Amino acid sequence: MKIIETTPDATGFAQFEAALAQISPEQAHPAFSKKHFLKGYLLEHKDRYQARVALYQHPDLQLDAQPVLTLGAYACIDDAGMSAYLMEAVFQDIRNQFPAIKTIVGPMEGSTWENYRFVLPSPTKPYTLEPVNPAWYPAQWEAAGFEVLKKYQSNLAHFSEENRKDISAYLTHFETHGVRFRNFNSANAQEELEKLADFNITAFDAAFLYTPIDKTEFVEKYKKILPLMREELVILAEQEDRIVGMIFCIPEPRDPERKQMIVKTLARLPNPEFKGMGEILCQIMVNQALDLGFSQMIHALMRVDNASIRTSDHFWGSIFREYVLMYRTL
Repeated sequence: MKIIETTPDATGFAQFEAALAQISPEQAHPAFSKKHFLKGYLLEHKDRYQARVALYQHPDLQLDAQPVLTLGAYACIDDAGMSAYLMEAVFQDIRNQFPAIKTIVGPMEGSTWENYRFVLPSPTKPYTLEPVNPAWYPAQWEAAGFEVLKKYQSNLAHFSEENRKDISAYLTHFETHGVRFRNFNSANAQEELEKLADFNITAFDAAFLYTPIDKTEFVEKYKKILPLMREELVILAEQEDRIVGMIFCIPEPRDPERKQMIVKTLARLPNPEFKGMGEILCQIMVNQALDLGFSQMIHALMRVDNASIRTSDHFWGSIFREYVLMYRTL
């Protein structure tokens, strides 16, 4: 067995990108991020690539106030021995090159703005925008000494006309604070996304493993989602021309009945005057979704120790997919 190391500026980097065709030709893998990509590792055996993984170094990423490296862009055949051989080579290289680093986090392609988390084996079908990986990956990482750092889940909620509510009194309450609720304006998408960038950067700056993101980069990421959007499924809470809360949903394109939607983001600014806004945004969305013919929503990728779980429970959510983010000490 042979370990091949490469970097994005190396002539052999194309090997790392093309290795999936040999490692797992029948498995879907999203394109990996090259931002903060430090080094790629390939395991070759009998003239074939058997596994790969990328090492990322984000200058602002910390865990417990200590810098960490992350591993992502992982792929491996269903062979624990191959995975172990690759991982041990990576660990040894990190010890040699980064003696001050004591913790590795993964799977994560540099930051939580990129691909991260493994989906755990499940009998339910995957949905749009969630992580994709073969069922054996989490077990391979566990065998390599990784432990669960955080757990996540997606809930599925069914709703009907009996769940419609009159929330005019609550809207009046927020109006007294100068807040109005409106839908996303697709005709002015660039300005809307710039406002969303300002909001998200503020609303999530205390989030777990948060790293700053450039406003332009955020806008470009969301532009990729625009073709999936319906403006009626994005509700913005606005105060003095700034967004202070949002619920961002898309129709599930894989649902043949067109009854299912995905709640991608639900958030508000932490100001006390906005307390209770999350549930109001959810109820506005339920009311509008019923008008549009939807009857199911996926509450996507919630950290199990986050307040979003309580909101999901209140809106009939029932767990149906689970995910893990892992770590290993050196």
